[in-house]
Amino acid sequence: MKKVKLVWLTVSIAFCTVMSFSRAQAQMLSENAACELLKAAALKRHFTNETTPPGKYVCYVDHGMSTKDDFVFGLHYFFTPPPGWVGSNLVGWYAVDRRDGQIFEWDIAELKLGKRLPN
Repeated sequence: MKKVKLVWLTVSIAFCTVMSFSRAQAQMLSENAACELLKAAALKRHFTNETTPPGKYVCYVDHGMSTKDDFVFGLHYFFTPPPGWVGSNLVGWYAVDRRDGQIFEWDIAELKLGKRLPN
């Protein structure tokens, strides 16, 4: 009987450990999910000028600057430019927390998190 209880206790502990690990892993954002959050924030906050022609936001992850905690993206805005238009489509650099999806400006000069964007 003691052996059965010991086996049951060992299996229970192992199961709880696996479930806790799985839950933590499930909460980690994928690169695509983090990009979608950033694009939604850009649309909500009008990162581009309101007079900018219709277009779409596109994220490019920079794996060299991304950390274990954050994805770092160059956010771009693609649109059909008017004749004679010259410029960059880079909106800015942003970090998205892999755990909770919080979005931060990314300080490209210092290679660190900047201010957090409000929800």
